[in-house]
Amino acid sequence: TFRELSSTLSAAAETTTTTAAAAAATGSHDGGDKEEAAPSPSPGGEAGAADDGAAVFTSSSVKVLKSMERYIYLMKVMGEGESKSSKVVEGFGQLFDLYFWHIFQFFGNIDMLYARDGSATDGTGALTLRLKKNLDRISRTTSYAIGAYVDATEQPGEGVGGSKRAILSSGNMYGLRESTVALASLSHIARLSAGLQKDLQISTALIADLQEHICSLSVKNIMSLSKWVPDEVAHCDWAIKDVGMQQHEWVDRLNGQFYQFQLKLDAIGVVAKGDLSENLLWTYALSAANEAILEGFSRVKKCTIEGRAAMSLDLQMFTAGVKRFSPKSFEPDVRLVDGYIKAFYVPESDLLHWAMTHREYKKDQILRLVHCIFDANKPSSLKPLEIQKKKKQLKELETAILNEL
Repeated sequence: TFRELSSTLSAAAETTTTTAAAAAATGSHDGGDKEEAAPSPSPGGEAGAADDGAAVFTSSSVKVLKSMERYIYLMKVMGEGESKSSKVVEGFGQLFDLYFWHIFQFFGNIDMLYARDGSATDGTGALTLRLKKNLDRISRTTSYAIGAYVDATEQPGEGVGGSKRAILSSGNMYGLRESTVALASLSHIARLSAGLQKDLQISTALIADLQEHICSLSVKNIMSLSKWVPDEVAHCDWAIKDVGMQQHEWVDRLNGQFYQFQLKLDAIGVVAKGDLSENLLWTYALSAANEAILEGFSRVKKCTIEGRAAMSLDLQMFTAGVKRFSPKSFEPDVRLVDGYIKAFYVPESDLLHWAMTHREYKKDQILRLVHCIFDANKPSSLKPLEIQKKKKQLKELETAILNEL
């Protein structure tokens, strides 16, 4: 039954992830390859030549494919014209959904799925709306099968829960190597499933969304930038009169983090697993850096035009440092931060329009920018009535922004 297949999948996953963790700990790439690169099953279910030279399998994915073979056999026995055959197709699809859910449950952040405060679709590692809807659908349609597994991951001690904590620990790079293997196996199952059952619609975009969610979370945890970058950036003196030629200390420290990131990638050998490339991992790392730097700049309360120029200089030096350590084909994209810096020059009368057309920034980041601009544009000497007028304009603009966003 489907419930039995679910239990088998969960048990097999424990063995797979534990073995992968041991391979990662040894630092031997050869051992990891033996575990990951199993022969690719042919559509008939027998082991044969790989469809793709980079095909990656785990013990869990092989069991899923063997179970799918049984569904294909049932379809052939019942015939395409039989009404019961549609139930078999549905079960075939649910089997893939269960493996999809298992990978998300193990490596992703399930709290984001049930968040109601907007955090699920905001920031690095966020769930896309498409992925969130798909996970909601899977949790409803296969709730009877995944319920026991979800409960098991929360139990302390040995077993699935204990293994998960060990794999996703900081000492194991937050499971980056294991998650890339799991995602590569999911992608290959999707390709094989499409060939096995033409009626099964599997969106490659959904797999890409899951990959971005899981890997960006791992990379964000590895970099650990949100703990110090925003504070160091915000505590710099930006109310200056001379720009100078030297970047702030946080730039050098952040570039050092990216140098260490490349060393870690080289050490664990996470490169070009399936649809995941080294450039993608660097994209996720840079996204985490952009998010941290932007948060730091948004916390600045007092800034001059020269201070804004110093921000641009720091950003340029940071980008140059990233280029030194990243792959040659990688081009750092810091437009999100650069746009926020340049927004300082937007006239007060155009700030509402700017806020409405730049929804990539959070509400509090926009409001703090508005306060900073009003403070910078404030004349050195104002009469009490003029001060009250300025405060009223600021309050009206804040209200208008909150109503529009």
